Amino acid sequence: MKIFVTGGAGFIGSATVNSLIQKGHQVTVYDNLSTGYRDSIEPKAKFILGDIRDRDLLVKSMMGHDLIMHFAAKTEAGESVNNPENFYQVNIMGGINLLEAARKLKINKIVFSSSAAIYEPQSKPVTENSPKGPVNPYGATKLIFEDLLSAYYHSYNIESISLRYFNVYGPGAKNKNTTLVIPNFIKSIIQEKPVSLYWQGQQIRDFIYIDDLVKAHILALDFKGLKAYNLGSGKGTKIIDLLKLISNVIGKKANINDLGERKGDPSCLVSAYKKAARQLNWEPQTTLEVGLKKTVKYYQDELKKA
Repeated sequence: MKIFVTGGAGFIGSATVNSLIQKGHQVTVYDNLSTGYRDSIEPKAKFILGDIRDRDLLVKSMMGHDLIMHFAAKTEAGESVNNPENFYQVNIMGGINLLEAARKLKINKIVFSSSAAIYEPQSKPVTENSPKGPVNPYGATKLIFEDLLSAYYHSYNIESISLRYFNVYGPGAKNKNTTLVIPNFIKSIIQEKPVSLYWQGQQIRDFIYIDDLVKAHILALDFKGLKAYNLGSGKGTKIIDLLKLISNVIGKKANINDLGERKGDPSCLVSAYKKAARQLNWEPQTTLEVGLKKTVKYYQDELKKA
């Protein structure tokens, strides 16, 4: 299959591209390298330096492909609160460019990198039918694009599957200026720097290991129609407990810098993934403890190289 991957130089995108290549697919990566890295991409993939806001280049680059995997986006929820317009320009207007290019070229399958940020925060695990209610502009852009996918499916028969990630972690998350909590905790503890903590670490999150997430994308290649699935571990972890786990793995105590409240943070988001288990035959395999050990080892090795 010929697969066009936007944002394929980022953490999740590049890991998925590597797996697609291993499975024998022909892959084109389209990325502006604003947060990703050229050397993260499997050398057998074709690379095009491009921005999804450039519709003409998108159309030219997408010709001849069978399916689109759409990872390219602004993703930092906190940043979206401070600069919402930029998120709307990239995630929505850039997404419309992608949809229009697909419509023009008659590419009728899209796998979309969505987010748990579309949901209204609640104490119990969220299903795909749980109330939607983004608390930051980032989540709003993901929900809007899912609505656009629905419109293009019903209007133009462009099939799509939205994979709603919870908190992804694992080796390879080296995106520029990343605010991902696990890499920041690990690096800070190893380097004996203060660990920035919001809400006294009482927020509850669901952490999903990168290899498990990538597997879901491979299983999603044969989908039909209009689908959406939650991808999480199904287990909630308080951020303060996560910090303690990482400290134990590293063998060093964390020095906490309490930053208080932060706008745009959901209090609790935990996945129910039974639908993905039933329809995609997907379940997470990696426990948080095992995943953290692998992730800590990766960053220890990376910091030694620096």
